[in-house]
Amino acid sequence: MAEEPGLTRPRFIAATAALVAVAVTVYAPALGGWFQLDDFSWFAAVRGRTLVEALFSHVDTRSWRPLAEALQYWTLDRTVGMAALPAHLLSLSVYATAVVLVVRLARVLGASHRQALASGALFALHDAHVMATCWNATLNQPAFVALAALHLISVKRIFDAGRASALRWAAAVATALVAALVHESAVLLPVADALVAIGVAPRRARRRALALVAALGVALGAFCAWRLHVAARFSDGPYRFTVGGETLSALGWYVDLALCPNVRPFPGRPALDVLLATALIAFAARAWRRGDRLPALGLSLFAVLLAPALTVPRHLSDYYLTIPSVGLALAGGALVEAGLAHPRRAVTVASALVASAWLVAMGLTARDRAASVASNGRVLRPAVTTVIAARRAIGPGRLLRLGRVAPAVADELSRAPTPFDHLGLGPVCVEPRCPPRSATDVPLRAE
Repeated sequence: MAEEPGLTRPRFIAATAALVAVAVTVYAPALGGWFQLDDFSWFAAVRGRTLVEALFSHVDTRSWRPLAEALQYWTLDRTVGMAALPAHLLSLSVYATAVVLVVRLARVLGASHRQALASGALFALHDAHVMATCWNATLNQPAFVALAALHLISVKRIFDAGRASALRWAAAVATALVAALVHESAVLLPVADALVAIGVAPRRARRRALALVAALGVALGAFCAWRLHVAARFSDGPYRFTVGGETLSALGWYVDLALCPNVRPFPGRPALDVLLATALIAFAARAWRRGDRLPALGLSLFAVLLAPALTVPRHLSDYYLTIPSVGLALAGGALVEAGLAHPRRAVTVASALVASAWLVAMGLTARDRAASVASNGRVLRPAVTTVIAARRAIGPGRLLRLGRVAPAVADELSRAPTPFDHLGLGPVCVEPRCPPRSATDVPLRAE
């Protein structure tokens, strides 16, 4: 694909750096937050264990992700304890790396500089990534995106080279296996490889592509079979996997959040969803007929990578869109580029305005939600740190009665299992939900 005039490689690198800076600015409110939800259970799971013990601490679940969760919390616990700023800096750094690699992936798959930047912007500013960026327990999402992008880049290089060097094969296999230790979606990487082979690989490389897909499929299939065997021995996993009417409802929910900002429903939102989805599909079909298969590849990747989230329709969460949104960004970037490159000036201006409005709306929504997530964690800090200090001073056994807590915080701290349960700080109760006072109880105030 010919490069657009005026965007040289140095300018492209500078534009990518500027995009990363904007993304970091959007999610910067997370740096003022603290820990919440599953963070406490992970600190408890790794505390007092060796690294090997920590890595295998959740091997009996279907979502064993040792390099994303156990390694992260074990390292934090051993180095900075429960200091939240380093943890959030880590999350932002991983997300920034994922943004850069999405831009690079688009380039390797055949996008122009401008198109690759558009794809990167659509990924970087998507407000469905708020929890994946601001909550360390979901670091597996952007980390997997980075590894999957590296893997697909390696695979495409193998297809393009005409011959596969041992180094390229090793890079492709290694990134896939490491990704499998970050998120279980790695089992779908051979499918993504096949889509790349069909969509953008040279014809002469198809046989080599199938050989690579088969090799990765065997390796990842064996790994996943072992994982399911181990999980089946100990538990049924955290959710009951189903496929039915609820799956279609979940699909509509995810597509809506993928296409529109996560704000309160507004009149015409369903119609806007249908319009945007129809435009993307029609554009991909037209581009395919003209020989440009990248938009169709992007939509296919979105569908394939979203599939695992649809099997748990009763556990919907927008951060599950982080991984499949890479495919949507690739297709959307191609659509934006087609509009900007249109010979009619009116179409070019309209495309620029629509894309800018979408990015601004997503970015503002993401920043507001990042601030809200940070606030949710920050309000827990006085209560939890007060209890930690009291338990260290008093020792185990006596009931700690925590007062001066806002009602919303009291609700969060009283919902089992509580942060105190995870951290082994009990018994603790939060006023006014405490039992009748006893002489041995210790009153506390959250300062």
